[in-house]
Amino acid sequence: MRKVLSLNNPGRKHFYAAATIDNFIYFSDWWSKGLFRVDLKTKEAELLDVFKSNNAGKLHGLAFPFENKIWFVPRTFEDEIAIYDVKKGHLEYLKLPQAKHLGQYELFKDYYIIGEIAWLIPYSYDTVLTINLKNKKMTRLEGGIANVKEDGWPKFVGSCICGKKIFLCPWGFNKAVVVDADTFEMDELGLSIPQRTFRNVCAINNKLYFIPFDIAKGLLEYDILTTKCAHIELEKNLSGEYRAIYYDEKIEKLTLFPYTGNEILLLDVHTWESEKIAIHVNGQEMVSNPYWCEVRKMGKQIWIIAEESGGSELIYEEEGRAESFAPLFPKDMITSEINMMLKQDKHSQSPKRNVGASIYERVSG
Repeated sequence: MRKVLSLNNPGRKHFYAAATIDNFIYFSDWWSKGLFRVDLKTKEAELLDVFKSNNAGKLHGLAFPFENKIWFVPRTFEDEIAIYDVKKGHLEYLKLPQAKHLGQYELFKDYYIIGEIAWLIPYSYDTVLTINLKNKKMTRLEGGIANVKEDGWPKFVGSCICGKKIFLCPWGFNKAVVVDADTFEMDELGLSIPQRTFRNVCAINNKLYFIPFDIAKGLLEYDILTTKCAHIELEKNLSGEYRAIYYDEKIEKLTLFPYTGNEILLLDVHTWESEKIAIHVNGQEMVSNPYWCEVRKMGKQIWIIAEESGGSELIYEEEGRAESFAPLFPKDMITSEINMMLKQDKHSQSPKRNVGASIYERVSG
């Protein structure tokens, strides 16, 4: 039995992979193969193309813009990197270099663009991957962590950048790692960390702050310049898991979103005093408990991304206030995307797909 997934459902999750250019956001739809563009002023959405894939959805985990092109990074080796030219309206594809060791989770967690080089930070991929965004050459950083097999868990679960050095927070690995973007060298930080202890890391004023699985355990501070470590104890009444974090420079507070819950945690980086604030969406206090997993900066906006069942993305403003992402899809979307799939199949040498079925239909449980 098939059922049509409602496009205009306000609680619908839309993406993991998205990027903004000018006043538009481009995203790989989580539930289909669709590539969409949404006007952030009018909220009007349009289907631009359909990604080439044998999977029904959940194709991409990351996306980033570079010179009027959007790069979509696949979640698994079943798909390729897709590059969408905003000006020409054209998609091209690149295969990823094979990994020596591969885990069971998605390939990459974060990305950083320094000059014309994109740095892809591993999750289940075995090492850091660089891409020259001009000539499309991809390079694996060999040695070190590339030779370490996973133990069933992702090697790294978070990262941050300070200057031209990228720091990786370990999970299934027991060493923090630093990558030098000038020399392309990767090395252990000299900081031993028990496995599956910290969920993320943030760089503030030449110091790293590792965020624990349970916030009650306090933060680990690492001084990048002196290499000294310190344990930061927090108030005793704090507990819970916080995966999605970012540093708000305006108020000089570390902002942490709960893995599940409707209150954010603010930590003053000078006193480490804490404050919990209820999340207000579109002016109303949030009553649901979504599973927040990531905070991403796209353009000038901060976006909060939930897990698959967590509902729509939020555009974060400040101190608990946010706006839900609710694009307006045209009523004839089903017809237009079937026509686009027909056009794609006409130029494809792959086996024919069932183009009579909507890319928004999925087999119900």
